Amino acid sequence: MLKQGRFRDDPSFYDEAADFLCVQDPTACLFTVHGVNLAIILQLAERLKKLRPTCRIVLGGVAATLQAETIVEKFAAVDAVIKHEGESALPELLNAVLDERDFSKVPGAVYRRENQVVANPPAPFIAAADIPAP
Repeated sequence: MLKQGRFRDDPSFYDEAADFLCVQDPTACLFTVHGVNLAIILQLAERLKKLRPTCRIVLGGVAATLQAETIVEKFAAVDAVIKHEGESALPELLNAVLDERDFSKVPGAVYRRENQVVANPPAPFIAAADIPAP
């Protein structure tokens, strides 16, 4: 939406994007993190949590996978990081969010439980032959 001119490419982006997302009344916001957008997503997550504390913020993607424990430990606005195969974890992740449960049954989830960072075993890798063609 930045390219379409909906948001400005300046510090106002974070508040405008958070306001836009909160108007949708989200139960959760899931973000794919690539190296260059981690800082942007973390700032946006902080603003989202301030506006909507009950919204579950979940990150996935390569950059989040590589830093999952650190992200969950240091950034209170992030409720969980899904490591590795997010597609396999998505059904259980959605169940946890919609049922307001913790992430203990979500494959690959790294999250906080009683102020401790917990890392679940990863979901099985998806074979390339099992990925549907677009």
